[in-house]
Amino acid sequence: MITERFAQYRAQWERLSLRERRLLTLLGACLLCLVVFGVGYVIADGLRTIEDRNRAMRQALKDLTVHRDAYQQAKAESEVWGRRIPQENQAPPLQGYVESAAKDLDISIPEMNERPPTPRGRHFTEKSVDIKIRGVNLQQLAEFLRKIETTSQHIVVVSRLNIRTRFGQHDQLDVEMTVSTFERGSTEKQKGTAKTGREKS
Repeated sequence: MITERFAQYRAQWERLSLRERRLLTLLGACLLCLVVFGVGYVIADGLRTIEDRNRAMRQALKDLTVHRDAYQQAKAESEVWGRRIPQENQAPPLQGYVESAAKDLDISIPEMNERPPTPRGRHFTEKSVDIKIRGVNLQQLAEFLRKIETTSQHIVVVSRLNIRTRFGQHDQLDVEMTVSTFERGSTEKQKGTAKTGREKS
């Protein structure tokens, strides 16, 4: 069967003219070149993709090694800041802390108002007091701000500051500011919130 089919092909080939044979041979060579080129391109493209992926992995490993120390340091600092945020109602009263800092610098606070606690995210609460100070100089104010934000074992920040000079007394300042601190929600409250969420869902 195969021999007969081959004989038929050979007979058809011999019936072709010389010009037709050359054209057919050229067409076959072109098709062969296209197949070889296509297969080579696919293989080369696959190799380039693998090489690019390996290069990206090597760079990622290199970056991880380079930035590992920075990551560990940032993680340690984050843990330190986390420890400075107390559980609910475990931090000293903010008003008393501010008054003590002012007393150490002979600064009088004629007006102080506590703001309602404000939730910050799912697990934190911000507590703030608005205070007004009259007739302080720049050095007193700078020392007062430094004392508020650096002497507490917990996080205390000046979240708002408004300074005005007195008319005819430019070395005397009237100041309005907001001092804030943060607390974690109690464990019982967090569990209760999670339980409520599960019941609703």
